[in-house]
Amino acid sequence: MSSQPPPSSPPETSLKSALETTSRALLDPFRVVLVGTQYAGNVGAIARLATNFALRDVRLAFPRCAWKEGEALLYAREHSRGVLEGFAETQTLPDALEGTHFSVGFSRRMGDLRNPNITLDDAWRLSELGRVALVFGCEESGLSNEQILQCTHICSLPTADLMPSLNLSHAVAVVLSRLFQLSHEASEGIAGHAHFEPSVQADRKTLSKTREHHLGPVTHDNFETLVAHWRSVMVEAGLNQQGNPDRMLADIRRMLQRATLTERDANILHGVLQAVERSLARTP
Repeated sequence: MSSQPPPSSPPETSLKSALETTSRALLDPFRVVLVGTQYAGNVGAIARLATNFALRDVRLAFPRCAWKEGEALLYAREHSRGVLEGFAETQTLPDALEGTHFSVGFSRRMGDLRNPNITLDDAWRLSELGRVALVFGCEESGLSNEQILQCTHICSLPTADLMPSLNLSHAVAVVLSRLFQLSHEASEGIAGHAHFEPSVQADRKTLSKTREHHLGPVTHDNFETLVAHWRSVMVEAGLNQQGNPDRMLADIRRMLQRATLTERDANILHGVLQAVERSLARTP
């Protein structure tokens, strides 16, 4: 009696394992963050894109759909279903951004808080300095002003005026395709992609791990701690701008984001704020 070969693993399981064991996927420095996603079909389509481009890190901040069933499974066929299972859900956008250094919010709408300040090529260069979150809003209204403020950079994808708004999964496809191409070219040694801030990169190569950490970009969670500290001092000092300190704080947040703070920079500013707090406490 001939022995039967052991059953093979389901395609989705084997591909998920392959992604996990890849030594370095090209898009490893990136995380896709989906905010308030309303349609499970888009999540399924993005699972397929994550499979196409070997993207390992996708997080859904307070999704508004059953993203593991129904249309999600319809669009996430075969191998992509295992990738879909690896998506993570968080209750808030800050939770989804935890551990990243830069966050690029994608917005079609313009305004004081929404002026684009980065291209996809620039976003790829940022990944040489730290972990980059690619943040996409919900299908109907995109990212709110409050969510945009959580992002260090803003990017707008060029489209024709007749229909300027892209479907969510289509926008993710455009972004991942370009970043994958740039990463592939860099891995193959193709010229034309200079390092982001080469002088900083050169300095960091000679530093100890401790100093490299201090001179590396501030993480999202540490940045938000600094902004909260700044707000507390503003309120204590009476800088309320007609009773609304968050108006001025939005401008300060943007200034700090443009500065591309390091961990050391953030520590210095915390020290300054603490000195101000001590001074205010001594004031009669």
